[in-house]
Formats: sequence, structure tokens, C-alpha cells
Amino acid sequence: MLIKFAEMIDSKTINQIIRFGVVGVTAAATHFCVALMLTEYVGVAIQISNLIGFWLGFILSYAGQVLFTFKAKLSRDNFLSYLGLGLINYCIACAIIFIGDFWLPNWAVLGGTVVLIPLFSFLVSKLWIFR
Repeated sequence: MLIKFAEMIDSKTINQIIRFGVVGVTAAATHFCVALMLTEYVGVAIQISNLIGFWLGFILSYAGQVLFTFKAKLSRDNFLSYLGLGLINYCIACAIIFIGDFWLPNWAVLGGTVVLIPLFSFLVSKLWIFR
């Protein structure tokens, strides 16, 4: 696995990592801003605002990763795989939080989640979804 990972690190992969980060930050900002605006200015319940913001961010993330990061084609198959990855990421994040809560402070648990989930997502996206 380490050899495979070392072979992946070339200029194309470095550019993909940067683009992956840009798309991810943009999608997260979209989620946050949409949810906040709907809640604060439109008066929508925060649970509904969060749901709408999440899905808009998810769609932006999918389109950005396909078209900008990995330069693939939009398809039903890679959309369903990306959706599955999102669900797996959520479960992993919950597990990290559940397990880490026993030994680590909250900032460390959440910080670890914020670092590990994008790393896992990039590897799965590059090696499986958009290969």
C-alpha cells in the first residue's frame, strides 16, 4: 500500500490534491452560507436549512470533483459511488468521534476527523471512483 501511495505522488496528483481541497472548501462554504442565510434571513428552521445547504454543497462537491479535480465525465455510476463514499465518510466520522471521545479532547477528535476524512475521500476518489 505504501509503495502504491508513493507511486501516486507526481505533479498530476499534487494538482489533483490542491483542486480537491479547493472544491471541498468551496462546497463546505456553500453548505454553511446557504444554511446560515436560510436560517437567519428567510426564517427557515435550522434543520431544514442545514439539509438544503448540505445537499447543495454535496452536488457542488460532486460536480467539482468530477469536472475540475479528476476531469472525468458526469455519470450515474460515479454519482452513486460518490454518494456511497459520502455515507461511508459519515459513518467513519461518527466512529472516530465515538471512539476518540473516550481518550481525546473534543478539539483533537474533531481535528482528526477533519484531516482523516478528506484524505480517505481523496484516495477512494482517485483510486476507485474516478480512476
